[in-house]
Amino acid sequence: MKVNTAATVLVMMITGFWAATSAAAQNFPGLTVYERPERAFVFALPDQTGKTFDLASSQGKPMVLSFIFTHCADVCPFVAVKIRETMDLLPRAGSGVTWVAVTVDPVRDTLPVIADYSRALGLYDRWHFLTGKAAEIEYVLARYHVAATREEGMETMPAAEGSETAKNLPSPGFGLSSKGLALAKEVARKFSGGYDVSHSVTFVIVDDLGRMRATAEARVAPADLARAITSLGQ
Repeated sequence: MKVNTAATVLVMMITGFWAATSAAAQNFPGLTVYERPERAFVFALPDQTGKTFDLASSQGKPMVLSFIFTHCADVCPFVAVKIRETMDLLPRAGSGVTWVAVTVDPVRDTLPVIADYSRALGLYDRWHFLTGKAAEIEYVLARYHVAATREEGMETMPAAEGSETAKNLPSPGFGLSSKGLALAKEVARKFSGGYDVSHSVTFVIVDDLGRMRATAEARVAPADLARAITSLGQ
C-alpha cells in the first residue's frame, strides 16, 4: 500500500478542509491538527462479528478511525498493530475510546476475512473492523476525504518468509515494540498478496462531541497517538 499524500492535499484544499495548525506547533509528531474541526460523518456498516456497528452509538466519547485493508503487504499491518499498542497505553487499555477500522478494499475484505484478520491481531473483541458493499465504502471514504485507488498491474506477492516483500517490510521506525513489529510482519506474511490499493488518510481522531480533530500518518508513534487522543478527544 502506498500512501497517496498528494491526493489528500488536493481533496483537503478543494473542500476547504485544510488544517492550518501544524503538527509541530501542536507538539504532536506525525499528526495534523485541524484549526476548524469538522463534524464526523456518522454511518453504519457490518463489523467482523457480522453485526452492524453504528458510529452514532459512540457519541459522547472519543473515537479513532483508521483506513486499511487486509491484503496489504507493507503499511497496514503495522497500522493495525499500532492501534493495539496505542490501546494499551491509554487508561483502562483504551476502553474509553471507540476504535474503528474501515476497509478500503471491500471486494476482498469479506466478513470471514476481516474476522480472521482481527483474531490474528488479538483485536476481535477490541475494535470494529467495518466492511460493506463497494458503493457504501466509496461513500464513506469520500466523506472522510480518503482517496483510495486500486493499482492495476501492480500486484504484490504474499510476504512469505525469505521473499523480497518480506525483506522490504517496514522497519521499527514505525514506533512499534519488538513484539509488535514481529506481529505486524507475521500478519503481513499471512494475509498479504494480490493487487495493491493506494490510499491517503491513515488515522482520524474524533472527539467526544463528534468532531474530527486531527489526522495521523502511519509513521506516528503509539505514544504520540495516545497523547493526541487524550488531549484532543475531550
